[in-house]
Amino acid sequence: MMNILYLCPNGNFLGGGEQGFLQLLDYLDKEKFHFAILIRQEGVFYEELKKRGAQLILFKQKMPQAVFWSLKKIIALNKINLIYSADLGRFNLFIEFAAKALKIPFIWHLRVIERNFILDFLQSYLADEIICTSYAVKEKKAYFKSKAKVIYNGIDLNRFNLEKYQAKQNLALEGKILIGTAGVLRPYKNIALFIDLAKRMMPFFGVKFILLGDFINSRYRSKIEGLIRKYRLEDYFLLLGFQPAQEVIPALDIYVSFSQGESFGRSIVEAMWSEAVVVSFPYGAEGELISDKKEGFLVKDVSQAQKIIEKILNGEIDKRKITQAAKEKARQFSLSNYLGKMEEVFNYYAHRN
Repeated sequence: MMNILYLCPNGNFLGGGEQGFLQLLDYLDKEKFHFAILIRQEGVFYEELKKRGAQLILFKQKMPQAVFWSLKKIIALNKINLIYSADLGRFNLFIEFAAKALKIPFIWHLRVIERNFILDFLQSYLADEIICTSYAVKEKKAYFKSKAKVIYNGIDLNRFNLEKYQAKQNLALEGKILIGTAGVLRPYKNIALFIDLAKRMMPFFGVKFILLGDFINSRYRSKIEGLIRKYRLEDYFLLLGFQPAQEVIPALDIYVSFSQGESFGRSIVEAMWSEAVVVSFPYGAEGELISDKKEGFLVKDVSQAQKIIEKILNGEIDKRKITQAAKEKARQFSLSNYLGKMEEVFNYYAHRN
């Protein structure tokens, strides 16, 4: 039995990184791998872990010295063989220093793409291994490339087999053209640009715009709702909040990502599999998921996105050809591929111990 201490950045969100860890918890062999979860905050992710009967350790230490001694005690009590972490910034750094001192191997799973030179450099230096969710992440954040490998996130594609007409019917949106975006809604997702797109496309009859996911905070939600009211788009928008993606994304006809850069793009892959045409900015891993004009469209501004979408709606683009190519590409990001590669990583440290 290998005992792995997982460091959780935030118990209050259920984004792509949290979903990726839940997959490990659900599907890896429990006879071989046991996870103890060091979590700093209660919330929706914390509740998901509780439902699964996971071993949770609420950890509220902040000072480096207190972190070290608390971690030493946790490692001894739980016979920890490996520390596995998502990106945690400064707190992550404290843990890495402690792991080095205690001679416990440390895996840093890089699931974000935003740079912080000093922290990224130090965390790269201290980690025994760096797992990156894309080559874009590896290039931007992993400063010691020899330690870094790319393991794409895995999607349980079988959960996204709801027929489009049925998904629309379930949302009471039969006969509507649905254009959506999804994820934890935060500033780098550029939701304001999505609203700008809606404003430009108001003349198109029967189009609805979908925002799926929780807002990062109430202040950002108020800002976005204010923009919707400002442009009188209330009748065109649905803010669905957090709902199971497999119940909403299959209803979409077009999926739009105006993100400043995705570290992977879980919702993009889900949309590809669900036969929605993806129109996306190319500033992160998006170009690894789709080839422009083959499995979707990579655009550099809202105006270009608008032109592409209008051509799709007017029948000037062979939508079926694009969606079928995208569906085939999505198979590469299957759950089984992800689980197999992650198990290989953990097995290496199990045998090393």
